[in-house]
Amino acid sequence: MKKIFLILIFILMLLSFFFAFAFQRNNFNIPLFGTIDSDIRLNIETKGSLKVFVNNVEIKPSPNFEFNSFNCYEINNFPVYKISFSNNDIEKMVVSVGDKLFYFPKKEIKNFKKDETGNFELPKNVKYYKNSAYITDKGKLHGFFINFLSIFYNPFYFILPIICLILLLLNFKFNLFKNNAILWGIILLGLILRFSDLTPNFWSDELYTIYMAGRFDAPFLNTFIDPGNPPLYFILSKIWTGFFGVSPLAARLLPLIFSIFSIPLIYLFLNKTKFGLLAAFIFSINLYSLITAKEARCYSLCIFLALALSIFLFKIIDKPNNKNFIYYFLISTLAFNCHFYMAFVLFANFIFGEIFLNQKNKIKFLLVNFLSFLTLLPYLFVTGLKKGLMNKSFNNFNFPDFNFYIDVIQKYQGKFSIFIILFALVFVLCPKLREKFIENENLKHFNYSIYLIFSTFILTFLFSFIRPITKDFYFVSILPFFLISLFLIPFLFKNKKLKAALFILVIISYFAPNNYIKRERARLLNFDNIVSYYIKDKNESSALIVPHSKEMLPLIYKNLSADELVVCPLPQEKNELINLIKNINKKNIYLKVEYNVLPSFLIEISKLYKASFIRLDKDVIILKVFK
Repeated sequence: MKKIFLILIFILMLLSFFFAFAFQRNNFNIPLFGTIDSDIRLNIETKGSLKVFVNNVEIKPSPNFEFNSFNCYEINNFPVYKISFSNNDIEKMVVSVGDKLFYFPKKEIKNFKKDETGNFELPKNVKYYKNSAYITDKGKLHGFFINFLSIFYNPFYFILPIICLILLLLNFKFNLFKNNAILWGIILLGLILRFSDLTPNFWSDELYTIYMAGRFDAPFLNTFIDPGNPPLYFILSKIWTGFFGVSPLAARLLPLIFSIFSIPLIYLFLNKTKFGLLAAFIFSINLYSLITAKEARCYSLCIFLALALSIFLFKIIDKPNNKNFIYYFLISTLAFNCHFYMAFVLFANFIFGEIFLNQKNKIKFLLVNFLSFLTLLPYLFVTGLKKGLMNKSFNNFNFPDFNFYIDVIQKYQGKFSIFIILFALVFVLCPKLREKFIENENLKHFNYSIYLIFSTFILTFLFSFIRPITKDFYFVSILPFFLISLFLIPFLFKNKKLKAALFILVIISYFAPNNYIKRERARLLNFDNIVSYYIKDKNESSALIVPHSKEMLPLIYKNLSADELVVCPLPQEKNELINLIKNINKKNIYLKVEYNVLPSFLIEISKLYKASFIRLDKDVIILKVFK
């Protein structure tokens, strides 16, 4: 009878998957993991009337300022396979698709092919819809990336087959789980997912990392100039770019490697168990692990080091020999010099070790932590204290309240995770319930993960009285422990029915749509596109106002001369920008304006000069001022 039930469950699972892919795949919606939304923007400058068609259906222009010379069309959250237009008197056209920018002057537009209705159609090199709704064509690898992740991050379509799969896994004994082939398969999957979409333009923090501090031929002291980050990642980046160059693809392979190596570390931390494989798999498809793997910053290294620290912390507690203390010292030295939040992780580990070690080893562990902290002092004295921690104008965050930490938990673990964890803690903390319902095998990893999360919360809160540096994304350093503490809960219990029920709750909580942390790239990306548009549109009397230093940009854009580049302040202030434009001895001035500044800035600047703008995405505007 049980076999028949399991066979029926298996058939139901296959039918559910088939139905979702066959009939719902165009409704899958996955965040693009840090890159800008792949919506389409059309900016068309014309003297005559104009009609624009998407999939042969006419669309209306977006609301516009009357003095803007461009007609702006936005296509949001809509699968597009064709764009055409009826006017042949177009001066120029700028099309923004995803992170790509296409510029067409009048002579090229006249050579566009016409469709069956006689309208001009955008050429084939401007690609539209493929794979899933909201996603522009980025190749077959990205198609796999989107459709595979859609299984997990569209629970409305896939929750039934996932529940069926869980029931099957809980009722079958898979000897295959003892084989490392499963782990290698998870690592391969993680590698494929991380290789997708590695080449978008750098955003500002990545530009800073690569060109100011982490470039091979930059002065070594530049690794100490970032007020918010100690020098370790910049030093590693210098070595890496010396061998592989500074292209976005080459630079992002370094964090990708740390992210990939974190997958087997999770498995090792969890003693090579069945749950270790599950946790490694969840990490391999986690949104934030995918973001950090594709960002030329220190975050994937922080995750790797946090896992390595935890592994050797348990080794020291189990076998407090000199070898394990030396390894912990080396890893903690790297961690202290990686990111400020790693200091909170290290201090939490220090307290944990001091609780469970004997008196002799407590002193040794104190010495190890103190010596590794001393290696951070050069950075603190040169940059960290004066320009970072004590400089409130640098990254001045708000003081975190209780709701902030609740929000962090929900973003990393899902909407209902707090209630699931509290339910588990009742059984874990009550001796009688623990003895009756809980399996001790996985308890220490659950307890440690919960401890590390909440001790990091407490330490950041206490430090905020000195200097608030709380940002939700910074907690990505302990991402694996958010995942372990949630997904380990069903494995804590002996009863199979309770396990299954908790598994379903965990899956619903984690994969249901939540307050996904969007990185700032939507606001800061596309600077390369602005420069490429400027180069195609400029004349001899043109200048480009840029939100970066003059020392950095000529290294990136060697085809721009020094007199073309003017540095604007960040954050942008309307009056400062207007004064800057007044003082530039050029007739045509191009600049990026933040979306929230644009309306008031356009009204003021249009009183002095003629202005026109192009909108690349939801937040990035290229403004052109004619003096």
